[in-house]
Amino acid sequence: MPKLNTLLAGAMLFSLTLFTACGDSEDSTITAITISADSQTIKPNGSDKVQISAVDQSGNDITSQVTFSIGNTVISEEFTTTEMEDFEVIGRYKTIESNTLTISGVLQPTSLTLSMDKTEIKANGFSFVKLSATDEDGDDVSRFVTFLNGSDELYTSVFASRVTGDFSLKAKYDNIESDEVDITVTQSNSQNKKILIEEFTGEWCGWCPQAGYNLDLISKFSETVITVGIHNGDSYEYSNESGLRSKLGVTFFPDGRISRSTTGGAFNAPTIFSADFSRINSDIEDYLEEETMLGIAINTSVANGELTVSPTIKFYDDITSDIYLTVYLLENNLPASAQQNYFENLDGYEESAYYSEPAILSDYAHDHVLRKNLTDAFGDMIPAEDVGADMEFVPESIVTELGDFDEDHVSIVAFVHYDIDGNSKVILNAQKVKAGENISYDDL
Repeated sequence: MPKLNTLLAGAMLFSLTLFTACGDSEDSTITAITISADSQTIKPNGSDKVQISAVDQSGNDITSQVTFSIGNTVISEEFTTTEMEDFEVIGRYKTIESNTLTISGVLQPTSLTLSMDKTEIKANGFSFVKLSATDEDGDDVSRFVTFLNGSDELYTSVFASRVTGDFSLKAKYDNIESDEVDITVTQSNSQNKKILIEEFTGEWCGWCPQAGYNLDLISKFSETVITVGIHNGDSYEYSNESGLRSKLGVTFFPDGRISRSTTGGAFNAPTIFSADFSRINSDIEDYLEEETMLGIAINTSVANGELTVSPTIKFYDDITSDIYLTVYLLENNLPASAQQNYFENLDGYEESAYYSEPAILSDYAHDHVLRKNLTDAFGDMIPAEDVGADMEFVPESIVTELGDFDEDHVSIVAFVHYDIDGNSKVILNAQKVKAGENISYDDL
């Protein structure tokens, strides 16, 4: 009769052999993977789901053992999206790859409903109504539809006007249109007032691309808004950046001032996205509804590599405080060398324009970049004897070398302002024109 320890040793050896055999079986039995889904189209509303599954070469379900991915991004077998595009999904088990499965985000509405957050706005060019559209299921499809004013397509999902009257707006997707909704635009206090937003930025700042994107949207949406990018710590650094930043009380990046307001004009990129201007909208609207005290005209010409700038100030009212004229030279379409992007796959910021972009933006271009000041950095004082209702101030023309600046991408910004210190609303009005062109007091 075998000894007890001999039997135990035999049992342990049998168990070890069985365990090893089972492990080898799991590795060796999967030689091919096929993935499929219960649907190859998905509604891009973030809640519709497509169930992905995987089988081996024998048809056995191995979904739990397979990793699914789109490019380098691992996804769940329950796939959702908010994008209307094609997604190529691959399944992997160790070194074995599956077929490529295409799942398409598809929108097929049968009806649209247009909604607005207000029915009356001021004719100042920036006071706006925000539009949204839902489909027959009540899902928000605003990002995918086209908004129309009559037959004219709107740039974003907001509507503003400098013209008074009643307007009919609607939403459209392919051949599906919503009912028209009416909006009334009433007289504004100021018809030719513009605001200046100065943004402090830099290529080292990974939050900054989104702020720049938002400001670009705002300036394209409304001719009332002029934006200036003031760079720090990169090849486009403005020579007087630190002094201006100190004067305006800017302490982080990105940050900005709306017409140099010290009463709430600050903003930062992580909290504002796309066409949602609510963070700064109230400051802009309040400023635009103040009476216009002056207008600015700018004439420019280019010859023999020199730019001549001739601003003129027309006063509509008396101004008793000291006021200053500042003239900036801006340049667009400047290539970035290494623009940082903190939004890459950042949880909670899926709506950022840069969520799906890499951490270094190699093809990024900077616009509205402040290259130099053509007056004193803090402005040239306008003589008190030249300031008064119905008077015009015509300073000497400014001549500057264009040098390496690209004439086609250069523009001039002129603005009149109080002294930065001790004023809550500093800039009285601003104007912008492309190099070689002219703009009058009332031109948009």
